[in-house]
Amino acid sequence: MALEILSAVTGCVSLALEIYGFFKSALPNDSDDFLILSIRHDISVLRDFAKIFETASKDERIPESDKLLLNEMCIALQPILMNIHSLVFRKRMADLTASRMRMATEVVLRFLYKKEELQRISRALFQWTERYHIRFGLLPRDLQGKLLAASSEGDTSTASSLRALRDTFEQLTLQSEHVPSIGLLRLETDINFRSGAPYNNTLVGRELALFESEVAKLVKLLSCVDATLCRILKVAGYFHQGSRFCFGMIYKIPRNVLIPAQDTPTTLHDLIGRTREAPNRPGHVELAPPEHPLEQRFELDRKIACAVMYVHVMQYVHKSIRPSNIVMFSKKAAPGTVGSSPPGESKNLGEPFLCGFETARHDRATSDQRGDAHWRYNIYRHPKRQGLHPQERYTMNHDIYSLGVVLLEIGLWRPLLSTGLAKLKNSSDEDIAAGKVKAYLKKIAVERLPVTMGSKYCGVVLFCLNVDGDGQVGNCRLIEEVLSKLEELSTGLQ
Repeated sequence: MALEILSAVTGCVSLALEIYGFFKSALPNDSDDFLILSIRHDISVLRDFAKIFETASKDERIPESDKLLLNEMCIALQPILMNIHSLVFRKRMADLTASRMRMATEVVLRFLYKKEELQRISRALFQWTERYHIRFGLLPRDLQGKLLAASSEGDTSTASSLRALRDTFEQLTLQSEHVPSIGLLRLETDINFRSGAPYNNTLVGRELALFESEVAKLVKLLSCVDATLCRILKVAGYFHQGSRFCFGMIYKIPRNVLIPAQDTPTTLHDLIGRTREAPNRPGHVELAPPEHPLEQRFELDRKIACAVMYVHVMQYVHKSIRPSNIVMFSKKAAPGTVGSSPPGESKNLGEPFLCGFETARHDRATSDQRGDAHWRYNIYRHPKRQGLHPQERYTMNHDIYSLGVVLLEIGLWRPLLSTGLAKLKNSSDEDIAAGKVKAYLKKIAVERLPVTMGSKYCGVVLFCLNVDGDGQVGNCRLIEEVLSKLEELSTGLQ
């Protein structure tokens, strides 16, 4: 029984060690090439993973229920490890069957003219590392502590990678507490950003001060996130617009991306709603068709779900997940290349980052259960959270519903309001209108998504839209299930 429980753990550890061994001997130690440095970092995480999980499988102090969790985690990680292993296997077979002349040439050319192969390996390793970090953070805190403590006993070689895990999941809050408050609050006159979300205009004096302290606490937390890993824009500070009863946040641009040519950052809403001149109708415009490969859309879905995962792992609810709060940045071009896509090639969607945390709050914080009546925002909210006076306290499950609406819009690649949804706007009864919106979204998902995105993708969207608004406080297992489904789809197209 014990062997059956740990079968995925054993398999993943074996794969990780074999991959690590291959790259350890194949990568030059003195290279400062960015790709090689990236691969070297990710294989060190592989090595640490192998040590952690091999130790855990033999540790009798870890109960069987926790080992089941570790096995489930490895089941999710195994497919991409097998993909990396197949790349290694093909490389080894090519070396075994190569002539002496080819082998001699290969030594010289391996890391000079095989950038494309290295980039593919680097992407696969980064995806594995990203997914490992996410799932490690979902493990119970006491189990995380046991794993990290056991694996580091008498071994200092894993300290660097383990520190990254601790920073991300165990010490993120503690780290944020040491961020100085001075400089976080900026003057409204110095800010050239869009406004934040209004708060309850009855808050004054001590109540307003307490509310602002919660805002500052969230700002400190978001100032410590790893934007590339968490898919959340790092926050540099916040501002208070007293005249509009709102707080807003100031976000940093990640170093590994380029600012788009526009004066303001491009959002997912902008991309999906992009128009062009109608080819056969002079003077008219139409929605521009997608110009990116389908696999990029699946990766976009996965990365957005990853951001929601981190929000929930931090024990927060976002409350405003929608395309206008997902900022898109162009990938930074490699040295010696042009940033835009070459003629004839598909355009790249870019990198998504979640922002719009102005209404976010801690999952256990008190809620005044206030909403708003903005139709274009309510279509992304759960029916029980729409309108000025929502029926329920906001939970993580409500975020899952919003994510499902975003996934639907990405799958259709057209603004939801252009699908006929606007006809429901003037329904007389607010509750009936909210229910009609949900029914309509499910209807178009069933009718249109299987043809463009596949039946499995349609199933993921319906899974999110069918989520009940009720949910246990602090329960982030649901987003893990959604992310697993999207990872499976993304990996299948690569």
